[in-house]
Amino acid sequence: AGRLPSERLGLALGVWEGVWRGVEGPWARWYTAQGQLVPSAEEAWQAAEQARQAAEERARELEAQLRAYEARFGPLKP
Repeated sequence: AGRLPSERLGLALGVWEGVWRGVEGPWARWYTAQGQLVPSAEEAWQAAEQARQAAEERARELEAQLRAYEARFGPLKP
C-alpha cells in the first residue's frame, strides 16, 4: 500500500491526504499493521472529549428516567 513498515514498532509510515492544523495536503502518518490510521494526539483528545460529552449526556438521560420512575412508583430501595 505504499507504506514503509517498521517491524520494531509494529507500524508502517505512509502518506495520508487531509487537513492537519488548518493545512490541507499530504502528510506522513503512522498506520497499524492492519492498515488503520493511528490517531494523532489531537485526534485522540477530540475523540476522548466527544466520548466524555456523550457519557455525560447519557448520565443526564438516565437520571431523568430515574426521577420519572421514582415520581411514579416511589424511591428505589437498596
